[in-house]
Amino acid sequence: MIDAHSLVRALNDGKPHAPDGLATRLGVPRSSIIHGIERLRSMDIEIIDTRGEGCYRLTRRLDLLDAKAIFQAIHERTRAVINAIEILPEVDSTSAYLMRAGAAGAAAGQVCLAERQTEGRGRRGRTWVSPFAANIYMSLLSRFERSIIKPGRLTTGIGVALAEALTSLGATEIALKWPNDVLWRQKKLGGVLVERAGDAGGEPYFVIGIGLNIRMPDRHAPKIDQPWTDLSIVMNGAAPSRNTVAARLLEAAIAELGLLEEDRAEDLERKWRIYDCNLGQPVELHTPQGCERGVAMGIDAAGRLLMSCGDTVRAFTCGEVSLRSGA
Repeated sequence: MIDAHSLVRALNDGKPHAPDGLATRLGVPRSSIIHGIERLRSMDIEIIDTRGEGCYRLTRRLDLLDAKAIFQAIHERTRAVINAIEILPEVDSTSAYLMRAGAAGAAAGQVCLAERQTEGRGRRGRTWVSPFAANIYMSLLSRFERSIIKPGRLTTGIGVALAEALTSLGATEIALKWPNDVLWRQKKLGGVLVERAGDAGGEPYFVIGIGLNIRMPDRHAPKIDQPWTDLSIVMNGAAPSRNTVAARLLEAAIAELGLLEEDRAEDLERKWRIYDCNLGQPVELHTPQGCERGVAMGIDAAGRLLMSCGDTVRAFTCGEVSLRSGA
């Protein structure tokens, strides 16, 4: 069976290609090309069959991921932390993929990106719409000593790192919503999902999942169940390449992991306030125990949401926060 990445790269020059020519170029039988085209179409890649010419052509050039380009774009100190960068044409989810790798004993520093996810997910099992070559779907495997594990600190810290990275790329009005949403003008731009487990030897590991909309095709909008945006909209059509964005996000995430290991939590509280979309606002927090009302006061050193509730400031580890209607 022909590799999907090889075939889509061969087609990605915007020109029509005859199946015989593709077969010769890729060293496979013509029938493999035909089956490969159908495979790409099943992955929601739009391919025109110019039957009069007997050729295939992509409807548009794709911004494909390249592991070498990503690796070369990051700083040397970040490269030293990375064990491997793997790019998959399709996967159920990059985080699920690395959770399985972690359970099998994979080393820290494994990075997985995918062109498409079939079961992309966000917090609380929500679907993360993941069309081919449109956005960033990336996960990183990390291992820490038990004494420094603070899941809430990790989630909010990575969120701050992403906000800073996007700002450094030229994006403006980037905001964060506790615990893990990256927003622009109250619309979802991206998010962080941190999962924890233990391998066969009992050593804990984390998988940090990062999703960021870059150029979401309009035809996928009906599948998204909340207000959303993408980096192309945020930057007025001038979003950098996916490889550039992936490299910057990866570098920022790894730098944040270093801060976690150094336990420099005071930086997190200060930086979070810069991007906090709810800071000082009357909010509602829906938890398994019920609904809490108060004023959002940022986060504490452990990444917990702080709310002023009457005469006291309370800290919360979980829940869905929203601006209080009618306040």
